[in-house]
Amino acid sequence: MKYMLLITVNHNSRDPPYKQIYDQIVYSISIGNLRKGDAIPPSRILAGTLDVNYHTVNKAYQQLRENGIISLSKRRRYVVTEGNRDTRSVDEFFLKEEEIIDDAIARGLRDQEIIEAVKKILTARSKKRYGD
Repeated sequence: MKYMLLITVNHNSRDPPYKQIYDQIVYSISIGNLRKGDAIPPSRILAGTLDVNYHTVNKAYQQLRENGIISLSKRRRYVVTEGNRDTRSVDEFFLKEEEIIDDAIARGLRDQEIIEAVKKILTARSKKRYGD
């Protein structure tokens, strides 16, 4: 079976490999490379391709299942259960984000301060989501 999924793991990244896998699958769904019903590779196959332990891939898949993004089909394959996002809501998000950034700049914050604030928020959410 052929899988339409391009994933890489950067072993020098601050993010653990399972989180990199999780994030890349979510991203592939969000941009439409993976659609609802598409199969993703079995954990052992993906682990071999990425040169990581299959438990690492299983951890990413477990997180994806818990968040309702993939499920195990009747044929015992993992399939995408969530379609890509509504592009209107993504566009609306970026419009709101621009307004927030403009407001922060008007209040005297520098670009780097805004970036650090966003990183801090994302790190806290990531810890909450992944239990790191």
